Amino acid sequence: MMTMQANELIEIRKALGMTQSALADELGVSRKTIMRMEDGGEIDRRTELAVRYLAAVHDDDDEPAVDTLNYRPATEEDIAAVRAGQQRELLNMEADLNRIRKAIRRIASQTPENDR
Repeated sequence: MMTMQANELIEIRKALGMTQSALADELGVSRKTIMRMEDGGEIDRRTELAVRYLAAVHDDDDEPAVDTLNYRPATEEDIAAVRAGQQRELLNMEADLNRIRKAIRRIASQTPENDR
């Protein structure tokens, strides 16, 4: 399983000739998110896979954007791990939504009929 470090993210971004803002736009995140990751913050799996994909498909005169000896493409296991993470996030969101619904019903049942 791969784990991207801040220095690798910076190296790939620079090899792609992108600013933090340009990379953020490409990935659909904020520039602050890229800054945080480059300062040593956690790089989530989706971002890591997207950056590695950009590095793999970007070519300049048919030369790879990054040193391919240090590059390992995402495996089926990596992709499955990302999908499992997304599924867990959805289940957590659904559980949160159910708790909110229960709280709303509880509050509504405690509110006198005249106040509704």
